[in-house]
Amino acid sequence: MADRRLGLPNLALQLVGILPEVQRPSSTVPHRQKLAYTAVSLLIYLVGSQLHVYGYGVRSPSAAESQYWVDMPDLNSVMCDGIMPLVLSEMLLHLLLRLKVLRVNNHEDRTLLNRVQKFLGVVCAAYFSICRVLISTILGKLTIAQSILIVLQHFFGCVIIIYVDDLLKKGYGFLSSIPLFSATDICASIFWKAFSPGEGAVTSSIINGNYKLSSMHKVLGSLDLPEMASMLTTCAFFLFVLSLQGFHVMLPVRSSEEASMQMNYAIKLSYFSFAPLLFHDALAIFLYFISELLRVKFGENNKVVNLLGKWKKSQCFGQAVPVIGLAYDMTTPPTSLADVGRHPFHTLVCALWQLLGCGLVSLSFFSVCSHSELYVGRLLGGRRNATTAQPDSVPLLLWRCYVGKAAFLVGLCIGALRLLAGLAGVVGSGTGIMIAVTVLYSCFEETSLGGRPAGAFGF
Repeated sequence: MADRRLGLPNLALQLVGILPEVQRPSSTVPHRQKLAYTAVSLLIYLVGSQLHVYGYGVRSPSAAESQYWVDMPDLNSVMCDGIMPLVLSEMLLHLLLRLKVLRVNNHEDRTLLNRVQKFLGVVCAAYFSICRVLISTILGKLTIAQSILIVLQHFFGCVIIIYVDDLLKKGYGFLSSIPLFSATDICASIFWKAFSPGEGAVTSSIINGNYKLSSMHKVLGSLDLPEMASMLTTCAFFLFVLSLQGFHVMLPVRSSEEASMQMNYAIKLSYFSFAPLLFHDALAIFLYFISELLRVKFGENNKVVNLLGKWKKSQCFGQAVPVIGLAYDMTTPPTSLADVGRHPFHTLVCALWQLLGCGLVSLSFFSVCSHSELYVGRLLGGRRNATTAQPDSVPLLLWRCYVGKAAFLVGLCIGALRLLAGLAGVVGSGTGIMIAVTVLYSCFEETSLGGRPAGAFGF
């Protein structure tokens, strides 16, 4: 009987083996070459994010669309799905390892695991590409030929992102594509809002000659341009999130071999922030998509459909958007204190969704990944020292329980920060700013220590 590597049947191994592989460098890549590879990867992503798909009508993405809230590229671009296939494939891989569907026994299995993740990414890319044109095809807005052409363009755009990520993770870049592209998106958005010729608040003040303090109130209160106050709020929120990056908790773990000794691990709380930041909005997008699909299928008079979301054509955006229901509550957070006063029930539902949703996502992700040796090694591999065991030390078998509580607490804090960012009116979104800050801080910290910056989940 043939040996089943990773516990997979031979047919699955053959499918995984079809995909080409990026070879690891034979020696350490110089920093200049890493910088060049990273810059070219960013250029590919930025160009692909603005390259319009052939077959769609040209239109601008609206703030009412669900993916507006997760800082994705142009919704009609070749790489409009962004990093979602990468994020989902990494999560699925850890889930399969947790359920023991995949079993890693030796170094060859670890090498094959990267191919499996790439294969899952390709499957997710195909799924996202088909779902993207499904509703338009059902409504008759696209012909079969147009749908196939659009699916192929989206699919190959996702595949390019997958292999760019593989290139960066193999040691050719400074960090993996998930945090790199996320930080790039939000930084580009903030820079454009501040300095673009048409809508930049800073550019407007310079052009109009508003150098004196007495004339700055004209810019701060401008209605037809993004307010300078929003830019100042964004900078303040950026610095506030940056100040939280250094927080860590000490986990005293009692040794299983010698009960009189304990190991003290410094666990960074920001390490748990990526999961709620990336996956929480993905859940909202899924509900948004299901609500829209059910509305198209069963009409607007169905009570279940109306509970998920009642849709109405917007005069501003020219398309149907949810105006009430769960899809509206979960994708349209309050943007001011006036909104809180006008819609208290909507605010309550949105706050519960943000707080509990982020907390449960963070806890669930830790529960799944805590059985991965790579994840645990990254989580507990920081500063540590051996001391005499104290009464409050944690038994080795119970460390997951204590760290899980910390992960849930971090998720609650992430939800609160997202609500605060929305009420404060920061440019872009609180999610994007927190991702950018966490990524840049992690990259700077680990590079300064001589290590290689980790990916979005510490790999």
